Amino acid sequence: MKYPKKIVGSICSSVVLLGACVAPAFAALELKYDMELATKDKTETCENVLLLGKGAIINSKRGRITLIDIANKQADLMGPEVGEKQYLQYSLHSLVAMQAAMLGAKKDDFAAAAFAGVSRPKTPFNPGIKVTESDNKVEFTYNNKTYVKVEFGEAFPSDRERMMEKVYIFSYRLHPFVRTEILSRKKYVTSMVINDLNGEDGLTTTLKLKSKNENADEPKIPSDFQRVFNKNSPIYALQKIVIEPETLPPLPARQDIFDKSKKMIDEKKPVDAFLTMMEYGLTTGDQAIAENKVILDVAKKDPTVIKIAQNIVPESEAKAHEALKELSSIDQSKLEKGYLIEIFKADIEEQLGQDATPEFVKALSKNPYITGAYKDLGDNLFGQNDFINAWGCYEMFRKIHAKHLFIADIEESEKALEKTFPECYSH
Repeated sequence: MKYPKKIVGSICSSVVLLGACVAPAFAALELKYDMELATKDKTETCENVLLLGKGAIINSKRGRITLIDIANKQADLMGPEVGEKQYLQYSLHSLVAMQAAMLGAKKDDFAAAAFAGVSRPKTPFNPGIKVTESDNKVEFTYNNKTYVKVEFGEAFPSDRERMMEKVYIFSYRLHPFVRTEILSRKKYVTSMVINDLNGEDGLTTTLKLKSKNENADEPKIPSDFQRVFNKNSPIYALQKIVIEPETLPPLPARQDIFDKSKKMIDEKKPVDAFLTMMEYGLTTGDQAIAENKVILDVAKKDPTVIKIAQNIVPESEAKAHEALKELSSIDQSKLEKGYLIEIFKADIEEQLGQDATPEFVKALSKNPYITGAYKDLGDNLFGQNDFINAWGCYEMFRKIHAKHLFIADIEESEKALEKTFPECYSH
Protein backbone atom coordinates (compact mmCIF):
# COMPACT_ATOMS: atom_id res chain seq x y z
CA MET A 1 0.00 0.00 0.00
CA LYS A 2 1.63 3.27 -1.13
CA TYR A 3 0.49 5.79 1.44
CA PRO A 4 2.74 8.65 0.34
CA LYS A 5 0.93 9.16 -2.96
CA LYS A 6 -2.44 9.18 -1.22
CA ILE A 7 -1.46 11.45 1.62
CA VAL A 8 0.82 13.96 -0.04
CA GLY A 9 0.06 13.44 -3.68
CA SER A 10 -0.80 16.03 -6.29
CA ILE A 11 -3.76 18.24 -5.51
CA CYS A 12 -5.34 17.26 -8.81
CA SER A 13 -4.97 13.51 -8.20
CA SER A 14 -8.14 11.48 -8.56
CA VAL A 15 -7.76 10.35 -4.94
CA VAL A 16 -6.73 13.09 -2.54
CA LEU A 17 -7.18 12.55 1.18
CA LEU A 18 -6.08 15.98 2.31
CA GLY A 19 -8.75 18.05 0.58
CA ALA A 20 -10.65 18.74 -2.62
CA CYS A 21 -9.20 20.14 -5.85
CA VAL A 22 -9.93 23.73 -4.93
CA ALA A 23 -7.13 26.17 -4.21
CA PRO A 24 -7.32 27.05 -0.50
CA ALA A 25 -6.88 30.59 0.86
CA PHE A 26 -3.41 29.58 2.01
CA ALA A 27 -1.94 26.96 -0.28
CA ALA A 28 0.66 24.60 1.10
CA LEU A 29 4.00 23.96 -0.57
CA GLU A 30 4.86 20.44 -1.70
CA LEU A 31 8.48 19.53 -2.35
CA LYS A 32 9.57 16.18 -3.78
CA TYR A 33 13.17 15.12 -3.37
CA ASP A 34 15.09 12.09 -4.55
CA MET A 35 16.76 10.82 -1.39
CA GLU A 36 19.82 8.59 -1.10
CA LEU A 37 20.91 7.13 2.24
CA ALA A 38 24.41 5.70 2.00
CA THR A 39 26.55 4.05 4.67
CA LYS A 40 29.82 2.17 4.44
CA ASP A 41 27.88 -1.05 3.89
CA LYS A 42 24.84 -0.19 1.80
CA THR A 43 22.97 2.43 -0.21
CA GLU A 44 19.22 2.96 -0.26
CA THR A 45 17.16 5.32 -2.41
CA CYS A 46 13.61 6.60 -1.97
CA GLU A 47 11.38 9.58 -2.56
CA ASN A 48 11.17 12.15 0.23
CA VAL A 49 8.02 14.29 0.08
CA LEU A 50 7.65 17.41 2.19
CA LEU A 51 4.43 19.35 2.62
CA LEU A 52 4.71 22.76 4.26
CA GLY A 53 1.45 24.26 5.46
CA LYS A 54 0.47 27.27 7.53
CA GLY A 55 1.06 25.61 10.88
CA ALA A 56 2.02 22.04 10.08
CA ILE A 57 4.39 19.92 8.01
CA ILE A 58 4.34 16.43 6.56
CA ASN A 59 7.47 14.41 5.96
CA SER A 60 6.98 11.22 3.95
CA LYS A 61 9.56 8.64 3.00
CA ARG A 62 9.65 4.85 2.63
CA GLY A 63 5.92 4.64 3.40
CA ARG A 64 6.27 6.39 6.76
CA ILE A 65 4.30 9.63 7.02
CA THR A 66 4.88 12.02 9.89
CA LEU A 67 2.62 15.02 10.34
CA ILE A 68 3.90 17.59 12.81
CA ASP A 69 1.16 20.01 13.73
CA ILE A 70 2.96 22.94 15.33
CA ALA A 71 -0.20 24.99 15.79
CA ASN A 72 -1.89 22.26 17.87
CA LYS A 73 1.34 20.98 19.44
CA GLN A 74 0.94 17.40 18.33
CA ALA A 75 2.50 14.91 15.93
CA ASP A 76 0.80 12.12 14.00
CA LEU A 77 2.28 9.02 12.45
CA MET A 78 0.72 7.19 9.48
CA GLY A 79 1.79 4.38 7.19
CA PRO A 80 1.76 0.60 6.85
CA GLU A 81 3.39 0.12 10.26
CA VAL A 82 0.38 1.84 11.86
CA GLY A 83 -2.42 0.40 9.73
CA GLU A 84 -4.72 1.34 6.89
CA LYS A 85 -6.59 4.59 7.55
CA GLN A 86 -5.16 4.77 11.06
CA TYR A 87 -2.78 7.11 12.85
CA LEU A 88 -0.85 7.36 16.10
CA GLN A 89 -0.85 10.70 17.86
CA TYR A 90 1.85 12.12 20.14
CA SER A 91 2.44 15.38 21.94
CA LEU A 92 4.84 17.79 20.27
CA HIS A 93 6.31 18.33 23.73
CA SER A 94 7.35 14.67 23.81
CA LEU A 95 9.32 15.09 20.56
CA VAL A 96 11.05 18.24 21.80
CA ALA A 97 11.85 16.58 25.14
CA MET A 98 13.30 13.63 23.23
CA GLN A 99 15.59 15.85 21.18
CA ALA A 100 16.56 17.81 24.29
CA ALA A 101 17.54 14.53 25.98
CA MET A 102 19.68 13.65 22.95
CA LEU A 103 21.88 16.65 23.77
CA GLY A 104 23.23 14.69 26.70
CA ALA A 105 24.38 11.82 24.51
CA LYS A 106 27.40 13.72 23.15
CA LYS A 107 30.11 15.61 25.04
CA ASP A 108 31.09 17.95 22.22
CA ASP A 109 28.74 20.92 21.62
CA PHE A 110 28.83 20.48 17.86
CA ALA A 111 28.22 16.73 18.04
CA ALA A 112 25.33 17.20 20.46
CA ALA A 113 23.56 19.85 18.36
CA ALA A 114 24.20 18.00 15.08
CA PHE A 115 22.75 14.87 16.67
CA ALA A 116 19.68 16.51 18.24
CA GLY A 117 18.86 19.37 15.86
CA VAL A 118 18.76 21.84 18.79
CA SER A 119 21.52 23.41 20.87
CA ARG A 120 22.38 23.16 24.52
CA PRO A 121 21.36 26.29 26.41
CA LYS A 122 24.12 28.84 26.97
CA THR A 123 26.54 27.30 24.47
CA PRO A 124 28.11 29.03 21.42
CA PHE A 125 25.65 29.23 18.55
CA ASN A 126 28.52 28.45 16.18
CA PRO A 127 30.98 26.04 17.83
CA GLY A 128 33.49 26.42 15.00
CA ILE A 129 31.62 25.57 11.80
CA LYS A 130 33.27 27.17 8.76
CA VAL A 131 31.22 28.46 5.82
CA THR A 132 32.53 28.46 2.25
CA GLU A 133 30.31 30.05 -0.40
CA SER A 134 30.54 30.35 -4.15
CA ASP A 135 27.79 31.19 -6.65
CA ASN A 136 24.71 29.32 -5.38
CA LYS A 137 26.65 26.74 -3.38
CA VAL A 138 27.52 26.70 0.32
CA GLU A 139 29.68 24.20 2.17
CA PHE A 140 29.76 23.84 5.96
CA THR A 141 32.81 22.17 7.48
CA TYR A 142 33.76 21.25 11.03
CA ASN A 143 37.26 20.17 12.05
CA ASN A 144 38.20 20.17 8.35
CA LYS A 145 35.47 17.67 7.52
CA THR A 146 32.52 18.41 5.24
CA TYR A 147 29.32 18.43 7.28
CA VAL A 148 26.71 19.83 4.85
CA LYS A 149 26.83 20.95 1.21
CA VAL A 150 23.91 22.89 -0.27
CA GLU A 151 22.98 24.13 -3.72
CA PHE A 152 20.32 26.83 -4.03
CA GLY A 153 17.79 27.71 -6.72
CA GLU A 154 15.23 30.45 -7.06
CA ALA A 155 13.71 32.56 -4.29
CA PHE A 156 11.88 30.64 -1.58
CA PRO A 157 8.40 31.83 -0.40
CA SER A 158 8.93 33.77 2.83
CA ASP A 159 5.63 32.59 4.31
CA ARG A 160 6.89 28.98 4.28
CA GLU A 161 10.20 29.63 6.06
CA ARG A 162 8.90 28.79 9.56
CA MET A 163 7.69 25.39 8.43
CA MET A 164 10.87 24.69 6.45
CA GLU A 165 12.70 25.41 9.70
CA LYS A 166 10.66 22.64 11.36
CA VAL A 167 11.74 20.19 8.65
CA TYR A 168 15.38 20.98 9.41
CA ILE A 169 14.73 20.57 13.16
CA PHE A 170 12.56 17.47 13.32
CA SER A 171 13.23 15.63 10.06
CA TYR A 172 16.89 16.29 9.21
CA ARG A 173 18.11 17.51 12.63
CA LEU A 174 20.56 19.97 11.16
CA HIS A 175 22.86 21.86 13.48
CA PRO A 176 21.02 25.11 14.43
CA PHE A 177 23.78 27.31 13.00
CA VAL A 178 23.65 25.50 9.64
CA ARG A 179 19.86 25.49 9.66
CA THR A 180 19.79 29.26 10.24
CA GLU A 181 22.39 29.90 7.55
CA ILE A 182 20.44 27.90 4.96
CA LEU A 183 17.18 29.68 5.77
CA SER A 184 18.86 33.09 5.61
CA ARG A 185 19.58 32.54 1.89
CA LYS A 186 15.79 32.57 1.28
CA LYS A 187 16.11 30.25 -1.69
CA TYR A 188 14.94 26.78 -2.61
CA VAL A 189 17.39 24.04 -1.70
CA THR A 190 17.87 22.12 -4.94
CA SER A 191 20.51 19.79 -3.56
CA MET A 192 21.79 18.99 -0.09
CA VAL A 193 24.33 16.48 1.20
CA ILE A 194 24.45 15.80 4.95
CA ASN A 195 27.39 13.83 6.35
CA ASP A 196 26.86 12.33 9.78
CA LEU A 197 30.10 13.20 11.56
CA ASN A 198 28.89 11.52 14.76
CA GLY A 199 28.14 7.97 13.69
CA GLU A 200 30.55 5.17 12.93
CA ASP A 201 28.65 3.92 9.87
CA GLY A 202 29.52 7.00 7.79
CA LEU A 203 25.91 7.84 6.88
CA THR A 204 25.54 10.33 4.05
CA THR A 205 22.09 11.69 3.15
CA THR A 206 21.73 13.20 -0.31
CA LEU A 207 18.65 15.16 -1.41
CA LYS A 208 17.93 16.40 -4.92
CA LEU A 209 14.84 18.45 -5.66
CA LYS A 210 12.81 17.01 -8.52
CA SER A 211 9.53 18.95 -8.30
CA LYS A 212 7.63 21.57 -6.34
CA ASN A 213 3.95 22.48 -6.11
CA GLU A 214 3.10 25.84 -4.56
CA ASN A 215 -0.64 25.17 -4.61
CA ALA A 216 -0.93 22.00 -2.53
CA ASP A 217 -3.40 21.15 0.24
CA GLU A 218 -2.87 22.03 3.88
CA PRO A 219 -1.46 19.09 5.87
CA LYS A 220 -4.04 17.40 8.08
CA ILE A 221 -5.33 14.00 9.11
CA PRO A 222 -7.87 12.67 6.60
CA SER A 223 -11.38 12.73 8.02
CA ASP A 224 -11.88 8.98 7.55
CA PHE A 225 -8.74 8.06 9.48
CA GLN A 226 -9.07 6.67 13.01
CA ARG A 227 -6.75 7.29 15.90
CA VAL A 228 -5.22 4.12 17.35
CA PHE A 229 -2.72 3.41 20.12
CA ASN A 230 0.57 1.56 20.28
CA LYS A 231 -0.17 -1.99 21.42
CA ASN A 232 3.38 -2.34 22.70
CA SER A 233 3.00 0.62 25.06
CA PRO A 234 2.66 -0.09 28.81
CA ILE A 235 -0.27 2.33 28.89
CA TYR A 236 -2.09 0.92 25.83
CA ALA A 237 -5.02 -0.61 27.77
CA LEU A 238 -5.47 2.58 29.79
CA GLN A 239 -5.49 4.77 26.67
CA LYS A 240 -8.21 2.58 25.18
CA ILE A 241 -10.33 3.15 28.30
CA VAL A 242 -9.64 6.85 28.86
CA ILE A 243 -8.85 8.43 25.47
CA GLU A 244 -10.99 6.40 23.09
CA PRO A 245 -14.46 7.24 24.54
CA GLU A 246 -15.87 10.69 23.85
CA THR A 247 -17.03 11.11 27.46
CA LEU A 248 -15.88 9.76 30.80
CA PRO A 249 -17.70 9.09 34.09
CA PRO A 250 -18.11 12.23 36.24
CA LEU A 251 -15.64 12.94 39.01
CA PRO A 252 -16.66 11.55 42.41
CA ALA A 253 -18.62 13.94 44.63
CA ARG A 254 -17.27 14.82 48.06
CA GLN A 255 -20.43 14.03 50.01
CA ASP A 256 -20.83 10.69 48.26
CA ILE A 257 -17.29 9.77 49.28
CA PHE A 258 -17.92 10.90 52.86
CA ASP A 259 -21.05 8.78 52.99
CA LYS A 260 -19.30 5.77 51.48
CA SER A 261 -16.37 6.06 53.88
CA LYS A 262 -18.69 6.48 56.87
CA LYS A 263 -20.54 3.31 55.83
CA MET A 264 -17.20 1.47 55.66
CA ILE A 265 -16.40 2.66 59.17
CA ASP A 266 -19.78 1.34 60.36
CA GLU A 267 -19.01 -1.98 58.63
CA LYS A 268 -15.67 -2.20 60.49
CA LYS A 269 -13.63 -1.52 57.38
CA PRO A 270 -11.41 1.36 58.51
CA VAL A 271 -8.63 0.62 56.01
CA ASP A 272 -10.98 0.81 53.05
CA ALA A 273 -12.54 3.96 54.51
CA PHE A 274 -9.11 5.57 54.75
CA LEU A 275 -8.09 4.43 51.25
CA THR A 276 -11.39 5.62 49.77
CA MET A 277 -10.69 9.11 51.08
CA MET A 278 -7.12 8.96 49.75
CA GLU A 279 -8.38 7.84 46.34
CA TYR A 280 -10.81 10.73 46.26
CA GLY A 281 -7.99 13.19 46.99
CA LEU A 282 -5.77 11.74 44.25
CA THR A 283 -8.62 11.84 41.75
CA THR A 284 -9.99 15.32 42.43
CA GLY A 285 -7.17 17.19 44.16
CA ASP A 286 -9.59 17.93 46.99
CA GLN A 287 -7.87 17.40 50.35
CA ALA A 288 -11.15 16.43 51.96
CA ILE A 289 -9.62 13.68 54.07
CA ALA A 290 -8.06 16.26 56.36
CA GLU A 291 -11.49 17.79 57.01
CA ASN A 292 -13.33 14.61 57.94
CA LYS A 293 -12.18 13.99 61.48
CA VAL A 294 -15.01 11.57 62.18
CA ILE A 295 -13.56 9.08 59.72
CA LEU A 296 -9.94 9.91 60.52
CA ASP A 297 -10.35 9.52 64.27
CA VAL A 298 -11.59 5.99 63.80
CA ALA A 299 -9.35 4.96 60.91
CA LYS A 300 -6.09 6.20 62.38
CA LYS A 301 -6.46 3.78 65.31
CA ASP A 302 -6.30 0.78 62.96
CA PRO A 303 -2.81 -0.82 62.85
CA THR A 304 -2.88 -1.22 59.04
CA VAL A 305 -3.88 2.40 58.53
CA ILE A 306 -1.06 3.38 60.88
CA LYS A 307 1.37 1.28 58.86
CA ILE A 308 0.25 2.91 55.61
CA ALA A 309 0.35 6.44 57.00
CA GLN A 310 3.81 5.94 58.48
CA ASN A 311 5.29 4.68 55.21
CA ILE A 312 3.74 6.83 52.49
CA VAL A 313 6.39 9.56 52.69
CA PRO A 314 9.74 8.10 53.80
CA GLU A 315 12.35 10.64 54.86
CA SER A 316 15.48 8.93 53.56
CA GLU A 317 16.63 6.33 51.04
CA ALA A 318 17.07 3.75 53.76
CA LYS A 319 13.59 4.43 55.09
CA ALA A 320 12.23 4.27 51.54
CA HIS A 321 13.48 0.72 51.11
CA GLU A 322 12.02 -0.21 54.49
CA ALA A 323 8.71 1.47 53.58
CA LEU A 324 8.45 -0.66 50.44
CA LYS A 325 8.84 -3.79 52.56
CA GLU A 326 6.22 -2.60 55.04
CA LEU A 327 3.68 -1.68 52.36
CA SER A 328 4.31 -4.94 50.48
CA SER A 329 3.55 -6.89 53.65
CA ILE A 330 -0.05 -5.63 53.73
CA ASP A 331 -2.58 -8.23 52.60
CA GLN A 332 -4.65 -6.58 49.87
CA SER A 333 -6.87 -9.58 49.20
CA LYS A 334 -9.53 -8.55 51.71
CA LEU A 335 -9.44 -4.84 50.87
CA GLU A 336 -11.80 -3.22 48.37
CA LYS A 337 -9.34 -0.38 47.77
CA GLY A 338 -6.12 -2.31 48.28
CA TYR A 339 -4.81 -1.24 44.87
CA LEU A 340 -4.13 2.22 46.32
CA ILE A 341 -1.19 0.64 48.13
CA GLU A 342 0.39 -0.09 44.73
CA ILE A 343 0.32 3.65 44.00
CA PHE A 344 2.03 4.43 47.31
CA LYS A 345 4.68 1.82 46.55
CA ALA A 346 5.13 3.17 43.03
CA ASP A 347 5.65 6.72 44.29
CA ILE A 348 8.41 5.48 46.58
CA GLU A 349 10.01 3.48 43.76
CA GLU A 350 9.99 6.62 41.62
CA GLN A 351 11.80 8.52 44.37
CA LEU A 352 14.41 5.77 44.37
CA GLY A 353 14.85 6.13 40.60
CA GLN A 354 13.26 2.77 39.86
CA ASP A 355 10.81 1.78 37.12
CA ALA A 356 7.47 2.05 38.89
CA THR A 357 5.37 1.44 35.78
CA PRO A 358 4.07 -2.04 36.72
CA GLU A 359 2.72 -0.84 40.09
CA PHE A 360 1.03 2.23 38.61
CA VAL A 361 -0.52 0.22 35.79
CA LYS A 362 -1.69 -2.49 38.22
CA ALA A 363 -3.51 0.10 40.33
CA LEU A 364 -4.96 1.97 37.37
CA SER A 365 -6.26 -1.26 35.87
CA LYS A 366 -8.53 -1.47 38.95
CA ASN A 367 -9.61 2.17 38.69
CA PRO A 368 -8.47 3.92 35.48
CA TYR A 369 -9.74 7.33 36.60
CA ILE A 370 -7.30 8.19 39.42
CA THR A 371 -6.06 11.46 37.97
CA GLY A 372 -3.05 11.97 40.22
CA ALA A 373 -1.67 8.51 39.45
CA TYR A 374 -1.36 9.45 35.76
CA LYS A 375 0.72 12.49 36.71
CA ASP A 376 3.03 10.31 38.82
CA LEU A 377 3.24 7.57 36.18
CA GLY A 378 4.00 10.17 33.52
CA ASP A 379 6.77 11.62 35.67
CA ASN A 380 8.22 8.14 36.20
CA LEU A 381 8.22 7.46 32.45
CA PHE A 382 9.73 10.91 31.84
CA GLY A 383 12.57 9.97 34.17
CA GLN A 384 13.20 6.91 32.00
CA ASN A 385 13.34 9.12 28.87
CA ASP A 386 10.09 7.54 27.65
CA PHE A 387 8.68 10.91 26.67
CA ILE A 388 5.98 9.68 24.30
CA ASN A 389 4.31 7.57 26.98
CA ALA A 390 4.92 10.25 29.61
CA TRP A 391 2.84 12.74 27.64
CA GLY A 392 0.38 9.96 26.91
CA CYS A 393 -0.20 9.84 30.68
CA TYR A 394 -0.46 13.62 30.87
CA GLU A 395 -3.09 13.51 28.13
CA MET A 396 -5.16 11.06 30.17
CA PHE A 397 -4.64 13.22 33.25
CA ARG A 398 -6.03 16.25 31.40
CA LYS A 399 -9.01 14.37 30.01
CA ILE A 400 -10.07 13.04 33.41
CA HIS A 401 -9.64 16.30 35.32
CA ALA A 402 -7.95 19.20 33.52
CA LYS A 403 -8.32 21.49 36.56
CA HIS A 404 -6.61 19.13 39.00
CA LEU A 405 -4.07 21.02 41.12
CA PHE A 406 -1.23 18.85 39.73
CA ILE A 407 -1.78 20.33 36.25
CA ALA A 408 0.49 23.22 37.22
CA ASP A 409 3.51 20.88 37.35
CA ILE A 410 2.81 19.54 33.85
CA GLU A 411 2.28 23.01 32.42
CA GLU A 412 5.50 24.21 34.05
CA SER A 413 7.48 21.46 32.29
CA GLU A 414 5.86 22.30 28.95
CA LYS A 415 6.51 26.02 29.35
CA ALA A 416 10.14 25.29 30.17
CA LEU A 417 10.53 23.38 26.89
CA GLU A 418 8.86 26.18 24.93
CA LYS A 419 11.10 28.78 26.56
CA THR A 420 14.30 26.78 26.06
CA PHE A 421 13.56 25.69 22.47
CA PRO A 422 11.24 28.37 21.01
CA GLU A 423 12.24 27.49 17.44
CA CYS A 424 10.41 24.16 17.82
CA TYR A 425 7.09 25.87 18.52
CA SER A 426 7.02 29.06 16.43
CA HIS A 427 4.67 29.11 13.45
